[in-house]
Amino acid sequence: MRTAQRAVAIALFILVASTAYADSRVYTIEDAYDAALKSNEAIMISGENAIQAENRLDQAWTFLYPRLTANGSYTQFDDVLPPGGGSFIFQPRDQFNASLVLTQPLYTGGRTLAALRAARALR
Repeated sequence: MRTAQRAVAIALFILVASTAYADSRVYTIEDAYDAALKSNEAIMISGENAIQAENRLDQAWTFLYPRLTANGSYTQFDDVLPPGGGSFIFQPRDQFNASLVLTQPLYTGGRTLAALRAARALR
């Protein structure tokens, strides 16, 4: 009987040990390196600086593109006669104004190209 109890205890120990080993995860050097990169504050700050540098470069490019401005208005006046008759000059019943303006500076003193070069250098 004692031998049977020992055999069951050994079998149970082997079963628990093999299950515990199967559940544990094996980490490679690459996994540890990736985890360190994701949690390192200096690397996170550098990544944010890179994103901001790209945004500054995009902003510098916008000064080289032409600008298009659109304006519009619509006005309608009532055509009710003044009380008591009399002479009255009517305004137009409706009025519509619209404009599109395209602006492209011909010369900026080199500041736009200098800003673009500086943004590229910071990137």
